[in-house]
Amino acid sequence: MSWMQSLYETYDVCSEIVGKQINEETPMLLPVGYITISTHITVTLSGNGDFLSAEIMPTSERISAPCTEESESRTGKPLPHALFDEIKCLAGDYTDYFGTKSIDKTREFYQNYIKNLKEWCDSPYSHPKVIAIFHYLEKGKLISDLVQFGVFLLEE
Repeated sequence: MSWMQSLYETYDVCSEIVGKQINEETPMLLPVGYITISTHITVTLSGNGDFLSAEIMPTSERISAPCTEESESRTGKPLPHALFDEIKCLAGDYTDYFGTKSIDKTREFYQNYIKNLKEWCDSPYSHPKVIAIFHYLEKGKLISDLVQFGVFLLEE
C-alpha cells in the first residue's frame, strides 16, 4: 500500500468521528479543520429551525468540531468556530441576560458567527441542518428559550 493510500484511509477513519464523543484516554488524529471542544448543553431543533428542546449534558463531553483557520487559535478574538461554539457566539440575546464587561465584543462574536453561517448556507456546501441552525439562531433568542425550557435558571 502506498503512503498516499494509507494517508487517505487514516483521514477517512478520522472523518467518521466528527461530532461524536471523544474518549480523553484515546489520542486521535483529527481531520484538517477540526478541533476538540467541551459540550455542556445540547439543543434540538426542527428541520425548519424551530426550538424543540434542550438538555444539560450530565458530564462535559469532548467532541470534534469544525473550525476555521482563524478560530482555531482565536484567544479571545471575536472569531467564531464554524458550527459548534460557546454560547456567547450563538446567542443573540446573551448580553440581555448576562451582560458583560465587553458587550460590543460579545455582540461581535454573535454577528460574526451569524455572518459566517449565512455564507455557509448560501454556498454550494450548504446542508439542510446548517440552514435550520441559521434560521433558529438568527432569531437571537437562544438564552430566552433556554430559560423558558428550564435549562438556565435566572436569579434576582
